[in-house]
Amino acid sequence: MREGVLSIPSLFAQVDSLRLQITPDAVDRNFDYWQILGTYVWPNPEPIPESYEGEIWALKSWIATRAGWLDGFIPGICPPEIISSINNATESKLILFPDPAEHELNIRSDKSISQIRITDLSGRIIMELSGNNQQQLALNISEFNSGMYLCNLHYIDGNAETVRFLRR
Repeated sequence: MREGVLSIPSLFAQVDSLRLQITPDAVDRNFDYWQILGTYVWPNPEPIPESYEGEIWALKSWIATRAGWLDGFIPGICPPEIISSINNATESKLILFPDPAEHELNIRSDKSISQIRITDLSGRIIMELSGNNQQQLALNISEFNSGMYLCNLHYIDGNAETVRFLRR
């Protein structure tokens, strides 16, 4: 049932790519400050992880379990045109920040942006505007409802890409 970017291997690859962005020093600082490895902190998965690698394994296990629950209890399908247009963030030179965003969403790209379209997950267009061939933009999203959105960018070279972001 799950294919493409929503497949379990793809979700795990995303976790691994994010994990690789965190330096070992940052991991050490985190667990030196928050001494929680091997300690029950509600809600914890069982068994309680004893290491950072154990935490990663527990996260992946939770994702796989949750995906199975979602597939079993939420009817319907996600339109293929939405899923196929979502690029893997690790391959992109596009950055959206902060994520989650509250009032302003910043966009930086290595390409000149000709058009921006933001939709909700049902495909309804929430915002559409010209990128004025810029590589850096700030969008006011303070009127958006909380939730997940797709930001579709069209470049002057004719290519396009879509990335997800969360409005807090």
